[in-house]
Amino acid sequence: MLEVLVIATIAALTASWVLPTFRRQSLQGEVDQYSRLVEVGLFNLRTRLREERLSHCICFVSDNWAPPASMGLERQQPDGSQAEPLSHCSEEDPSSRLRIMNLEGSRMSKKVQARSLESKFCISPPGTSATPQTLTLLLKSIQSDSDPRLLVRCLHMNGNGYLIRGNWKQSTQTCLPQWG
Repeated sequence: MLEVLVIATIAALTASWVLPTFRRQSLQGEVDQYSRLVEVGLFNLRTRLREERLSHCICFVSDNWAPPASMGLERQQPDGSQAEPLSHCSEEDPSSRLRIMNLEGSRMSKKVQARSLESKFCISPPGTSATPQTLTLLLKSIQSDSDPRLLVRCLHMNGNGYLIRGNWKQSTQTCLPQWG
């Protein structure tokens, strides 16, 4: 009987250590997967603009954490409807074919919050713009307020499409390229 009690205690202690770690890794994995979707979408948008020799401006709701659909990353809303382009950017962002996300309304988009440090970002084909304009997108789990060990991921892109992905360091307000 004592052996069973010892084994049950060891199993309970192991589970109490493993389950929170597994949950945190699962939540971080959702943020990482969504970050990769945004990264691929930005690269695809840059490629389409290069092929069509166009520049394109994207407008975001900046400086607030919000679901990706309501902040401008996705046009498909959680209820399945299509969002209109943001009113202050409608003349510059009228086309639904030029968008960031190719997989909108995914399971991850409901579990992630996004924030843009800029309200407007223009992408030009490589070699056509020397503007210092940059875009910094921050992505975090909706559970990150309850678990401060969850990392905020960042995507930092300049006007010619050079992208850095990494971890956001709040104290220095920088995107550290550590995430692989």
